[in-house]
Amino acid sequence: MKNIDDCFLRGLLRKVEPFLTKSEQSLLQARDWLSEAEKNMEAEALRSAISSAYLAVFHSAVCNLHS
Repeated sequence: MKNIDDCFLRGLLRKVEPFLTKSEQSLLQARDWLSEAEKNMEAEALRSAISSAYLAVFHSAVCNLHS
């Protein structure tokens, strides 16, 4: 793959219309993952905390894409 257009041509990416409900769902998931990260930190499960924090950031970013 040379560029993003190749990804669209190969069907690896597709454009979608923004949806408010999907944004709301992503934001709720981000909050849940952030809560999970906090619990993992308290339990000193650091790798799990990092993974949960990553997912919180991911869903927060996805929320911005949908809106």
